Amino acid sequence: MKEIPDNEILRNLKLSYVSLQGDHDKDLFLDIACFFVGKDKDSTITILNGCDYHTLVGIENLIDRNLLTVDMHNKLVMHQLIQEMGREIVRQESPKGTQKITGLVLDMHFLKEDKSVGNSLGHRKESSSKKRKRCHFEIFSGLLEGTANINSNEVVLEVDAFAGMSNLQLLQISDVQLCGKYKKFPKGLRWLYWSHCPLQSTPNDFAFDKLVALQMPYSSLKNVFNGAKCPAVVLKILDLSHSRNLFATPDFSMLPNLERLVLKNCTRLVKVNESIGLLQRLVFLNLRNCQKLKKLPKAICKLKSLETLDISGCINLEELPTELGNMDSLTVLLADRTTITLEVKAWNFSVWPWSSNLRPNPKISWVSFPPSLVYLSIANCNLFDDTFAREFGNLSSLQLLNLSMNPICSLPNCVKDLPSLRVLWLDSCPSLRSLELRKKMEKLSVNDSKSLEKITFQSGRSISCVNDGGCMSLFEIEGIFKLEPLERVDAELINYLGLCDFEAMDKPPVRLLRCCSTKMRTVRHLGIYERHTFYTYLRGSNVPMKFILKNVGSSISFTIPSDVNFRIQGLSVCSVYVTSYPLHSRFPHIIINNATKHLTWSFCPHFVAIPGADEDFLWLS
Repeated sequence: MKEIPDNEILRNLKLSYVSLQGDHDKDLFLDIACFFVGKDKDSTITILNGCDYHTLVGIENLIDRNLLTVDMHNKLVMHQLIQEMGREIVRQESPKGTQKITGLVLDMHFLKEDKSVGNSLGHRKESSSKKRKRCHFEIFSGLLEGTANINSNEVVLEVDAFAGMSNLQLLQISDVQLCGKYKKFPKGLRWLYWSHCPLQSTPNDFAFDKLVALQMPYSSLKNVFNGAKCPAVVLKILDLSHSRNLFATPDFSMLPNLERLVLKNCTRLVKVNESIGLLQRLVFLNLRNCQKLKKLPKAICKLKSLETLDISGCINLEELPTELGNMDSLTVLLADRTTITLEVKAWNFSVWPWSSNLRPNPKISWVSFPPSLVYLSIANCNLFDDTFAREFGNLSSLQLLNLSMNPICSLPNCVKDLPSLRVLWLDSCPSLRSLELRKKMEKLSVNDSKSLEKITFQSGRSISCVNDGGCMSLFEIEGIFKLEPLERVDAELINYLGLCDFEAMDKPPVRLLRCCSTKMRTVRHLGIYERHTFYTYLRGSNVPMKFILKNVGSSISFTIPSDVNFRIQGLSVCSVYVTSYPLHSRFPHIIINNATKHLTWSFCPHFVAIPGADEDFLWLS
């Protein structure tokens, strides 16, 4: 595609856009291309529904036309060329006047360079088109994300410049300072995304009554909605994440329909207003890394619709309401690096971060796990084997459990007995040595648990996916592989490989590399068991005498006797190889073709011995 001119590519891509039925899906595509690529699907639906779209149906139509996809994290994804095509359409259709503009992006860098912007904003001539209009003074793929801007060189813009934009619904600005009264600010605004807002308080004369989503990350806000004359009665999303000067949340009585509240990384937040209990439609509450927060209001337990609560990184959180366990709607609880005591029913356990200097003498509080939990994350909470009690297994709905970065030595029985558990994370557990699983699961992650030696499954059960990168001591995953010193391997199996004089052989160490890994371990000669296969590696190029069928090259052919009483018990293969780079694309493997029955069997080992320079190796299997 690099050889095709950009204009030609965009013309071809535009055919999919033109084929969309009606203006609804076309307008929806353009708004998503300009504002919501990479954004959460559910939040986007909420915002655009407030703009009179039938968003869910429209998104499905765009997916059917291959103009849009949704990734595993529920983010909207659009190919860069398709997004560029959508933005080019907007550039071509952007009105000369302002009254028909419904979406607007202001970028501080463009505004600094283009001195005509102020005049353009002030132009009031009405466009004759009835179609939905967007105007982008700069289209760019993403807003600044990182630390709050410490440079005071923001673009200063008069609020009156927006006075003529009576149809403006979507406004996205970054590092822009607005000066003046907000009485003439567009009153039909549905979504305001204002990154790095320099204001310390939300304007009292701002019209919040039609706003569906207010997102002001990295702001300088200290007060929100204090003294506001117009309550935000339809506001569903409030995002004040990374607002480092925010000490207290607003009075939520002004936000009766709020559904999502994001206060992530508000590191100076010390108080959550008791009025949060009035938010009966709140489904998502993110307080991650609010490090000054010491307690949550008891009223939080009155939230009958809350599904997700994230308090990870609230290292000074001394207590949670005891009634939290009665929140039957709560399905996701993220409490990594917390300093609280959690209990299920009549038992409890204390958790605190490993970094004892963060909290040397934590106060103890009590909180129940609600039985409705589907996903629980309590990583890096200093949990030991005896921290858990039997009643933990009563979490019958729990499907995803994260116990990473805890000093457990083995998996407690109460965790093994969780009836619905599908995914278990035990990454970077330094003391974990053995792991026995009783229930069949879909995924197990033990990355960088460097002391882990063995993973077994009760009753021979196996697992669909195991992530074990960096587990350099791991010698067995039952049903997948097992490493064993050749001295302990059955003598008959050794003879099948033609190693009759193995005891007298020199056995220097070899460097063993696991597939899909970059770390090698140096070991003495090992036999490696995989499903229906046993193999080993030896230094040198002397093929054992047992192998009478030989050939130079990568293939060999032979004929099986046609005697009906002849039965093959096994097949021994020996291959001589040297290092080839890149290693991952050249792992030795075996492909066996039965030309008579048109059957093919292939095998690629989990481990390969890596020869040194000018060194040959034998692969015996």
